[in-house]
Formats: sequence, structure tokens, C-alpha cells
Amino acid sequence: MRKLGKLLLLLLVLVLAADAIWQVTHPVSLQGFFTNDDYNLFPAETIEKEYSSLIHKRVNFEDSLYIISGSSDPLVTASTSKIMAYIAAKELDFVVSTKEVLEHYETGLSMEDLQILVPELSPYFVYRTQSDGTQKAVALEMSQSRFVQGRHPEKPYYLFIPRNSIRTEASRDFIRWAFQER
Repeated sequence: MRKLGKLLLLLLVLVLAADAIWQVTHPVSLQGFFTNDDYNLFPAETIEKEYSSLIHKRVNFEDSLYIISGSSDPLVTASTSKIMAYIAAKELDFVVSTKEVLEHYETGLSMEDLQILVPELSPYFVYRTQSDGTQKAVALEMSQSRFVQGRHPEKPYYLFIPRNSIRTEASRDFIRWAFQER
């Protein structure tokens, strides 16, 4: 029985070492979260496979997060915590979610100005007035994206980029792909 325990421990160490090597040799080039996707418009695994095969880089998308402002539900608490942890670690490149989630985060989170990043998509921008009186495009309405176009227009989804994202060019490329004609 002791030998089995040692073998299992050795196997665990080998798996963790292999994972660490994989992470170092195949870094994530884009990290995105899709939250509150009640209509399954953003199937993360499918989008991840399609986009990563196009750019030949590793991307990581997740669609299992759900956020309701003021809720103490364990899933909501875990989802909110995960988003904040990834933002703090400068590992979150974009979030796609509902208007309520956008409004929840825009009060305490500095966001990238999409007007600078993807000016060609200005018809879909959500602008907010900044403290200096200027207008800033804090989010992008996704109704004309390849994921939403023609589906459930009564519930809009928005993409926003935390200001501390270190891969804004990768986010820009993803956004442009998301709005390209198929």
C-alpha cells in the first residue's frame, strides 16, 4: 500500500511538472471571460478552438461565470472573485457580459478606450463621460458580432477590456475577427 501511495505521489509530481513546462512553453496569448450567457451565444470551448486554430496561438476562454450584483450565491461570489483575481494579476484581457455586469464593473474599474483600439467599430461603442468631461468608449455592443448577429437582440451583450490588460493588441485582433463577415 505504501508503494502505491509513493507511486501516486510521483505520478502527481510528474503531471504537475509536465503542466508547468507546458504553461511556460505555450503561454496564453489571450484570456477572455464570457459571463451571464443565458442563450449560449458564446460557447467558450468552440470559440477558443476556432480562434486559436486561426492565429496558431494558445487562447483561454471561459463561459461558466455568472454575476448578479449584490448576490451572495456561491457561484456568483466565486465568479466575481475570479474576475477580480485575474484583473489584479493583469491576466484578463476582455469580458463579454450583460449591461448589468458592465455597469457593475465600470464604477470601480478603469477600462480601455475602445475608440483608440478599434475606431472602425464606433457605431457599436458605449460611451461614458469621464471626470474631465471627455467621452470614452468603455464597451462594445456585440449585437453585430459573429456570435450574436440575428440572435436574441432583446438582450444585448457588451465587451469591455480592463485598462491594465497587457495584451490589448491581441484583444483588438480578436474583436476585429469577431466582427468580420463569415
